[in-house]
Amino acid sequence: MGEPLWPAGVVGSISHGGRLAGAVAARTADVWSVGLDIELLEPPLEAAVERMVLRPGELARGRHLARIAFAIKECVYKCLYPGTGWRLGFHDVAVEIDPVSSHYTAEIDGPWRMGASTLGALEGRFAIWRGHVLVGLVMASADQGRGTDRSPRGRRPPRACSSASA
Repeated sequence: MGEPLWPAGVVGSISHGGRLAGAVAARTADVWSVGLDIELLEPPLEAAVERMVLRPGELARGRHLARIAFAIKECVYKCLYPGTGWRLGFHDVAVEIDPVSSHYTAEIDGPWRMGASTLGALEGRFAIWRGHVLVGLVMASADQGRGTDRSPRGRRPPRACSSASA
């Protein structure tokens, strides 16, 4: 429910938060999947929500880091779900955030697998702009260089990930 339907040969992600809305789309010939999330930075997450979102090793260590972690985990979900059908929970995704470079690394824990192996680290970018956090993730195509018009559900899992500018 609420999942956008993209034309054949296209993957995309949409998001909105506060007064901003955005969308990204790419050809499946170029990428396996994309993710985008936009969240307001204020008000801070309530303590109960923060515990639901953050894993024990991710305790917020600075202003807005809990909101940024929330947005990253939402972005990862939006990027992976169309091609995998995985219904990841917040604690299934571990994040490392570098607020200086605006880069993040996300790793999927638990039983989630891509074919015969587990999914490697995902690397993306985020930006803070006008009271919002914008998070992006691009996953390279398994068929990169050869192109494909198959839908995400019919394609092989990605072999590599790359960062996206938010």
